Amino acid sequence: MHTGQDYVADAPMSPVVSDVRLDPLHAPERVPAPLPVALPESLSQLQSAAQALADIPDSPAFFERLVEVALEVLEADRCAWLFWDEQNRLFHLGPVAGGQIEAKGSPLPWPGTVNSQSFQAPFVLAGPPHTWPLPDRPLKPLLQALGVKSALIVPFRQGAALLGLLVVGRAPGMPPFGPEAVRLAAALAAQAEMVQGYIQRLETLERYAVRLALAQRMNLSIAANLDESAICHTAVNVLTHDFGYPQCSLYLVRGEELVLEAQAGPGAAPARLVLDQGVIAFIMRSGRALFLPASDGGEELPSGLSGLGVRALVPLRQGQRILGLLQVESPAGNPPLEEMDLRFLEAVAVPLATALEKARLYEQEQRWSRKLHAINALGRRLSAILKLDLLVEKTVESLTQAFEFDQVALYLSDHLPSPLPPAIAWVAEHGQPLALSSAGDHLGTALLPPLGMSYELVIPIRLADRVTGVIDLQSAQPRDLAVDDIALLESLAGQIAVALENARLYEQIRSNAHLLESMVVARTRHLSTLHAVTAAVSRRLDLDGIAGDTLNEVRRLMGLPGAAFFLTGDGERKAEANSPSVRCIASYGLSEATSRAAEAAAHQAVTSREPVWLAPLECDPVLAVPLVVPEDCLGALAVSGRLTPEDSDVLIAVGRELGVAVNNARLYATVQRYAEELKASQDRLVESERMAAMGKLSAAIAHEINNPLQAIQTHLGLALEEAEAGEPVDPDNLRIAASEIQRTGQLIHQFLDFYRPAVGETALVDVDIILDEVLRLVEQKLSKAQVRLERHWSPTRPMVRAHAGRLKQVFLNLLLNAIEAMPNGGQIGVCTEVEGEQVRVHVSDTGHGIPPEVMPHLFEPFFTTKTRGIGMGLFVSQGIIHHYGGDIRVTSPPGQGTTFTVSLPCSAEQGEKAP
Repeated sequence: MHTGQDYVADAPMSPVVSDVRLDPLHAPERVPAPLPVALPESLSQLQSAAQALADIPDSPAFFERLVEVALEVLEADRCAWLFWDEQNRLFHLGPVAGGQIEAKGSPLPWPGTVNSQSFQAPFVLAGPPHTWPLPDRPLKPLLQALGVKSALIVPFRQGAALLGLLVVGRAPGMPPFGPEAVRLAAALAAQAEMVQGYIQRLETLERYAVRLALAQRMNLSIAANLDESAICHTAVNVLTHDFGYPQCSLYLVRGEELVLEAQAGPGAAPARLVLDQGVIAFIMRSGRALFLPASDGGEELPSGLSGLGVRALVPLRQGQRILGLLQVESPAGNPPLEEMDLRFLEAVAVPLATALEKARLYEQEQRWSRKLHAINALGRRLSAILKLDLLVEKTVESLTQAFEFDQVALYLSDHLPSPLPPAIAWVAEHGQPLALSSAGDHLGTALLPPLGMSYELVIPIRLADRVTGVIDLQSAQPRDLAVDDIALLESLAGQIAVALENARLYEQIRSNAHLLESMVVARTRHLSTLHAVTAAVSRRLDLDGIAGDTLNEVRRLMGLPGAAFFLTGDGERKAEANSPSVRCIASYGLSEATSRAAEAAAHQAVTSREPVWLAPLECDPVLAVPLVVPEDCLGALAVSGRLTPEDSDVLIAVGRELGVAVNNARLYATVQRYAEELKASQDRLVESERMAAMGKLSAAIAHEINNPLQAIQTHLGLALEEAEAGEPVDPDNLRIAASEIQRTGQLIHQFLDFYRPAVGETALVDVDIILDEVLRLVEQKLSKAQVRLERHWSPTRPMVRAHAGRLKQVFLNLLLNAIEAMPNGGQIGVCTEVEGEQVRVHVSDTGHGIPPEVMPHLFEPFFTTKTRGIGMGLFVSQGIIHHYGGDIRVTSPPGQGTTFTVSLPCSAEQGEKAP
């Protein structure tokens, strides 16, 4: 009803409430009282009743208070509560007003066709009971107990669910219930439904909070545990005892099935569930929790799940993997599971899965630690045991202990049984590990483990590329394929192979001790000979020295009576391949006949590049071994005397070493000759470039000499005329002539200094002084070419260690190139600077620059863009600067001139210039 609306007895009633605030679960924070309105007295009572109900904290108090409110609002003096059970029976569980009856817990018979859905709205029963409708007759005893002949029956609902029936009666003599009372009852029921919903939400939150606290305590308990079985039992016990779930079971994934790990409750859960069937397959694929309704066995459910009550199936997920399944059941007769239970179990499954994963990892780490400990112990045993039988026994014992197999066997390739088991034969043939499971095939081999075994792992024992044995491990229990175990066993098999080989070798050594000892002595002597010869010749780079040292070591260590050293060609070049000739460069202890036999054997050895053995009648046998390098034979070593096969092997090895030594000596001589020729060529090239630069200066030098000569001629002529005339000679004429003669001499001296080749050691030179001298040489050429000169010298003396003449040649070449780059005149800049440990000289011009396509070829020999010259100036200049540890770089932006920068390492003797 709303304010201002007239009250009509037949008008429908709806509760009017103020604004409602919702809690985090979207339930009202509180149930507000109806807004105050001006209502008739009965409606005012209803409003007061709603206010009173809104303050009730829990369900028991709510129903007690509802009885009081109903009596007050409906003006009755007696009532009773009736509740439905799951078997469609009506129970009287509430108080009876007035204390008339005590019938709590007494079931009231009710027709089977009538249930809680039969009561949708309040109604009145009046008149004799035999006139009541059949479904209402079971209420007769209760009404008689209440002492009333008519009653108002008020159903109280929560959504579609019926909470119960409130039976209200009036004392005899009071007026019967009319339509207004029915409407008031309906309004009261609506208000009660809203309040009860709020109370139920609060109770749900309280239960959820309690469960969360218990879940937190359980999480702390299982988080501190690293035993998988203990975690499972703790979880199901807490869920049944503390959370009140009737029956819980927890399964873990073991291979291709779920295996029951722990359960609690009265029922018996199946021991195993198959992963790829029905609901279980859906959960394993999707990772989602499910509600399963009560089943009578007719549905298509996995084996062991049919015939049970309502249950929740919650996967235990860790990332994308499912570790197991938590099943909570509510058999018939127990409170049904709700959606909140499923959400709560999903929340519990997260830390439970984490704890199980941590326990699994811990157990894996422990198993791995035990394996490594056993393997380390086995490794120590393997290195200490040399008896084959004991080695096999200890290996099998350690593998059984480390990898926890029921049966372990070790087969050796030279002791294989017949017939051989199929898996052993396959691994021995293919040399690959093989894992067999009773659940299926492996690698298309159509092999299965032996009868009575569920898992078999076969590992080959390989030494290099040869299978020397097989390790066979069998387990009666199903196992997952452990790649880490296979890798570890393969690594261990390598150690076992080495140990088995060592044991075999040890037994062979023991059985052939004397023979082996003599062989070792002979081998040691031969290796000593090879080492001594190699050490002697490796220090020499001359052929005569190599030959002499070789013969001395052969005579000293092998005791041979005679030997000779032969080379092909002239000692520095190869002999002709079609008719190689040999010549002896050193020998000792050979008779004339033996020398002829040795030369013949050497010639054959060089020709065939194979050892040659000759046994002439007139002298001792002769062995000639070739001195071979790749693609050539350089000579031969010939020895005479009685030789054993071992002596021959040593001499053949000596021949290979001598071939390398002779080849190195020949290469060294060739390199020396080429180096001398290259140095001579470079010197001639530098001198020719210097002469070319002087040729460029010849006209300027001639002009410089001509000027002072004319002055000398003029002033000496004046002085001669004065002398012939008998007049006093003017001393100024003589002084001017003498000055010009001195200037001409200095010019000729500078020219000769530049022309004179650089000889002797390098000296400490001042770069600025060298540049001054070079600039004086080109002054006339600069003037004639109309080129201005700007110079800037470093405040610190730029001292370098070099030949002054060579540096002058470099700077003169750069200056002449700069002048030629400006045929119409321009400006040349020369500056020096000392930066860190480098002296830098910059020579720049204002010409048109160097084209980009020319830049990469500037310092190549014989490259030039001029019509005259051979293109060696910059190449020679770069070689000179590189010889002194420096560098030349060039920059030439298009159209902006060119700058050459010469960098030379500073000398330690630097100092400030005098002002």
